[in-house]
Amino acid sequence: MKKNEWSHDDIYLQEVPIDKSNLRMLFDYAYIDFPFLKDTFPSKIVKSAIKKGVLHPVYLTNGSEVYGYALYQNVPELKCIHVLFLAILPPHRSSGLGSILLERLKQLSGNGLILEVEDPETTDSDEELSIRTRRIHFYERNGFHLIPDVKLSHFGYAIQVMTDFNHPNQDWLLFHRKLYNRVYRIYGVSLSTFSLKKR
Repeated sequence: MKKNEWSHDDIYLQEVPIDKSNLRMLFDYAYIDFPFLKDTFPSKIVKSAIKKGVLHPVYLTNGSEVYGYALYQNVPELKCIHVLFLAILPPHRSSGLGSILLERLKQLSGNGLILEVEDPETTDSDEELSIRTRRIHFYERNGFHLIPDVKLSHFGYAIQVMTDFNHPNQDWLLFHRKLYNRVYRIYGVSLSTFSLKKR
């Protein structure tokens, strides 16, 4: 089998063991892919939510090598999964593994996935514009669409919402605040009431 040809049957999601060493490794990956986590996002609260079973971290693996990872929460009222973070590790990118990771996550969900992407229109950097646009196109190739007119700000980061299923019409700001307050309320604070805003 060539390097970029994957046997789907051999690649699966594995729950990340919830201990100090494994969480450190997971966040070492995430800090590289999502640098804002170190400075802005309340990573201590996220770690606490993982330990309490509100958030679920998983690796995409063949049992011996980690290809990527994701962090998600279940959304019972929509029978879907809300993906907070998702990435393929740098040595394995552009090899089809991102699509496999999405497939595996969809298999855990009744309806599909909801996730956020950074809004390409809010950057002055050509390089960042290209990265954000490519990211949206990747999700679109995998059956996702942007929810029209939903533009939010989370800890000052301009985001848009994407999903791969027919969602009900609703107040997406209120809905996302509920999603994130499940995580943030670990410390008894409804933090997303202040951190998540409509643009």
